[in-house]
Amino acid sequence: MNQCDIGNMLAAIFAFRLRRCDISLTDITVFSQVCKSEGVTFKELAFLCGVSEPSVSRAVHTLRLPSGRGDQISHSGLVRVFQHPHDGRRRMVYLTTHGGDLRNEIERLLCDPNELAEAAGIRFSSAGSDTQRDGAAAD
Repeated sequence: MNQCDIGNMLAAIFAFRLRRCDISLTDITVFSQVCKSEGVTFKELAFLCGVSEPSVSRAVHTLRLPSGRGDQISHSGLVRVFQHPHDGRRRMVYLTTHGGDLRNEIERLLCDPNELAEAAGIRFSSAGSDTQRDGAAAD
């Protein structure tokens, strides 16, 4: 994993955190790969994410389902699945409009280091030399 991939993953984690979503790292990894390669198959996702096909299937299921849990903002409807046009056994994953919106939010976080830091709960002092995490005092 290169620095760009790590930055993308962190931005994705913080974007989901901003939406207060209860979602696993595998789900976020799968979502990030779909953002990079719409139309990717479950088998390709498993390879790209370094997980099993059943793990991809669970992640895609989570990313598709409506969430009706309390005050959590739904992370559902981020992806949709279609049968491969030439092989009915293969399924391809695409972003929905909501998924595209979240991808744009992640890209925005990547373009603005201050906003990414804010999403991570890191505040910079006015002098710029001290940082602190939410709820923790600077040393």
